[in-house]
Amino acid sequence: MSLPRSARGLLVASLAPGVLACSCGGYGFPVTNLRDLAKFKADAASVVFEGTPTRITLAWDVLSAKPGKLISADFWSVERGFDRVHGPHLVVTFRVQRAYKGNPDGEIRINTGVATVDCSGRMFEPNIPYLVYAYGPPDNLWVSTCSPGGWMGSSSLEPELRYLRGERPTREDTASYRPQEDARADRRRFEASTGTICGKVRRGALRPDVFERVAFLPMAGYSPWSPDEAWPTGGGEFCHQVAPGKYYLGYRHSTGGNVDAAAFYPGVNELRSASLVEVKAGQTRSGLDFSIPAQVTHSVRGMVVVHDGRLAKQTVAVQLIDLDRIPGRPAYRREIEFGGWFPLSRVRYFAFDSVLPGRYVACTQAPGSGWLTTKVEIDVRSSSRTVVLDLLRK
Repeated sequence: MSLPRSARGLLVASLAPGVLACSCGGYGFPVTNLRDLAKFKADAASVVFEGTPTRITLAWDVLSAKPGKLISADFWSVERGFDRVHGPHLVVTFRVQRAYKGNPDGEIRINTGVATVDCSGRMFEPNIPYLVYAYGPPDNLWVSTCSPGGWMGSSSLEPELRYLRGERPTREDTASYRPQEDARADRRRFEASTGTICGKVRRGALRPDVFERVAFLPMAGYSPWSPDEAWPTGGGEFCHQVAPGKYYLGYRHSTGGNVDAAAFYPGVNELRSASLVEVKAGQTRSGLDFSIPAQVTHSVRGMVVVHDGRLAKQTVAVQLIDLDRIPGRPAYRREIEFGGWFPLSRVRYFAFDSVLPGRYVACTQAPGSGWLTTKVEIDVRSSSRTVVLDLLRK
């Protein structure tokens, strides 16, 4: 059994400090006690509130632009970090229970990244209460992996809540600062506020693989780049702890980063035909029989045409972004090497030989900033598809 992401980072940090891949640094001043730290966090933020996520949506020009339009080809990479202007990001709508700063009224929208590897994203679970510190102007508020706050049941937030609520500080609040969290108590409280979904994947002809996952997709929304997932056992069993709510269960089997089998519970190929699974706090939904139907694939071939002679001896990635199963998630990726130096347009060919049926956005990702690519939508249903992708400087 594993914890939802909203508590997972909290417990990992408390059990093994310094393990997190994202390095956030310190606070830039000597912390004398928890009361001073709570004041510093509140003063630095634009908005502070207690709230519960009710809806999570993906904003990205790859999805919103019309087919045939030019879009940014430099949206995200581990090396360069997250591009807030052109890159994909999440818009999280919160129902505000209690406001402390910024006067959020009833409902508020907060932006965050789609992943935590580059420190840009903060993963929120629907129907779980959070203390949120957001930054920026009122019409463009952001949080990141490094933003303070978190799940309301965390013992580490108690000194901050006492300060925000104007309550009398405890002896621990004014004593010399020493980070500490009661991880066991936090785990027990969190388990009481969540549910568990258990079942078995019947793979058919597919073999168990380290790159297979069962994704738990809340009806209220999620990050397509890092959905909450579980690893089935060799026998196909899975059991995963999730926030209360309604979920679609998606299965994905990948080879070399490209999807070669995908399905939804109870055993269908399309999300619109899938069944929702509802779980309540303290409840375990077990015995879900998840059958993987036969998989049919087609080929997608094409060419990348570069209209700029400055791209020399570099790698361009061609991606097919899913629009049907997990909308916004890169499903297929192929790297193409461009070598030499020519003043004219250059052409490289690519091929995806095993693409599952569905709708995709075909686009390129170029190294460095300032590149544009063509947005091409393709419907892979019954035959091969050929596409042409342009890549040029702004």
